[in-house]
Amino acid sequence: DKKKTIHEDTFPNILDYSMHSFEYDLKSEESLILLVNYLKSLNVKVTLVLSPYHPDLYQKMILDKPIFIDIENKFRKISQHHNIEIIGSYNGSVVGCTGDEFYDGMHPKEVCMSKLFNDF
Repeated sequence: DKKKTIHEDTFPNILDYSMHSFEYDLKSEESLILLVNYLKSLNVKVTLVLSPYHPDLYQKMILDKPIFIDIENKFRKISQHHNIEIIGSYNGSVVGCTGDEFYDGMHPKEVCMSKLFNDF
């Protein structure tokens, strides 16, 4: 499938996009938590949304860039610890999205995002 080949050819670049020298920053995590707590103090409902990646790209992430998986797990821990809702997943398959529901490896089409927000 030509469309799938185009996606797969771009995956290495996507995985390295802004992530080649990424280091998790606890100060940024603290800033996020402060923002969440501030918004909650104003009675604002806070929901973290994890936009899915193409299912094939996600599988490549597991092997080549597990930092993405670590980041999702950190968001899940933050949401659990601070009692905020989190929807979605970087794993497009968990959301129910198929490969043809993406413009490229990291940009889901409306049909995929509708699945993400379906229960929300």
